[in-house]
Amino acid sequence: MKKLKITKTKLREDIILLEFETRRELCSTFLRFQEFYESPYIKHETAYALFALDKTYRKKVLTILSRFDNERAKKELKKHGRYAESVLDDEVHAYALINYLKKIKGISEELAQELEPVFKEYKAENFKY
Repeated sequence: MKKLKITKTKLREDIILLEFETRRELCSTFLRFQEFYESPYIKHETAYALFALDKTYRKKVLTILSRFDNERAKKELKKHGRYAESVLDDEVHAYALINYLKKIKGISEELAQELEPVFKEYKAENFKY
């Protein structure tokens, strides 16, 4: 059986290469996670969670929603998603936040613009990554 000759230089090169590969994989994984984390789907689901779990957030959202006529959007959501009446305010707010303005008729751009800073504030307070 032939013995392998491992020199310090060769070992050092292998370690550097391994560190590089590991870092590259970590960066790649982070970028995939970042894409997923910043996806509209995650934003939409985070909005649901905040609405359900944070009373102050829910109250602020409902106050904003009350200043807009959302009946058309609620009818659209009922028609397409078979949502119960009890969740329609939550749905309108979550869809507005992910920019479904063109898909869900009746959600105004002004509503989305008013909800965005409230969402960002409460997301930062409640979700630490």
